[in-house]
Amino acid sequence: VYGSAADDRDGREAIFKRLAQDKVAVTLEPAAEAGMQRVAIEGAWGDAMVAALNRGGGRIHLLDAHPSLTEARRLAAELGIELSE
Repeated sequence: VYGSAADDRDGREAIFKRLAQDKVAVTLEPAAEAGMQRVAIEGAWGDAMVAALNRGGGRIHLLDAHPSLTEARRLAAELGIELSE
């Protein structure tokens, strides 16, 4: 939610503490596929979800996104996230 590198254990711990302080409920579940990351957010203004495969080297492959895969791709480009095909 607030971002940290997958190999940054200390950063991840800080993120989870901040989530708890901000009263953001987080549920971790095993993925159906190795390297898959799925983030679903339920919010007062609507829900969103992004599912991606970690391709290494800071690249991801977007599998699905709601409400819009096209918008997720646009935002990834805006944020400098490298997508693989």
